Amino acid sequence: MLLGGQFARLGPESSGFLHHLLANAPEPLDVLVPRGRRADIAGPWRFIRETAGVRARSVGDPPRLPVESTVLDLADARDAGEVVGLVTTAVQRRLTTVKRLRQELGQRARHRHRALLGDLLADV
Repeated sequence: MLLGGQFARLGPESSGFLHHLLANAPEPLDVLVPRGRRADIAGPWRFIRETAGVRARSVGDPPRLPVESTVLDLADARDAGEVVGLVTTAVQRRLTTVKRLRQELGQRARHRHRALLGDLLADV
C-alpha cells in the first residue's frame, strides 16, 4: 500500500478477500491509486488508476473499498451465477443490507448486471 501513495487502497478483488466474500487472495493484489499517480511497480501488485469520487470512501486498515462497492465491482466482472452468490453471501453474513446495495447501485450510471441485481435485491 505504501508503494501506491497516501490515497491508495485495496481494489475490488483484494477488498473482497478481506471482507470474506472471496475464499482465495487474489494474485496479484489489486491496489487502487488516484489517477495521475505514477505506480509502475511490478511484483505481487497490480495498480489500477481511479478517478476521484468514482467509488465510495475507504474503510478499514489497510484501506479498502466498502462492502457495497466491493460487491458491485466484483459482480461487474463475473457471470450471473457468481453475482447471485456474491449478493446472497454479503447479505446472509450481514456484511451489508439490501437497502445499502440498492443505494450503491443507484449511484452508478452503468452496471453490467443492473437488471439482474435489481431483481435479485427485490427478492433477497
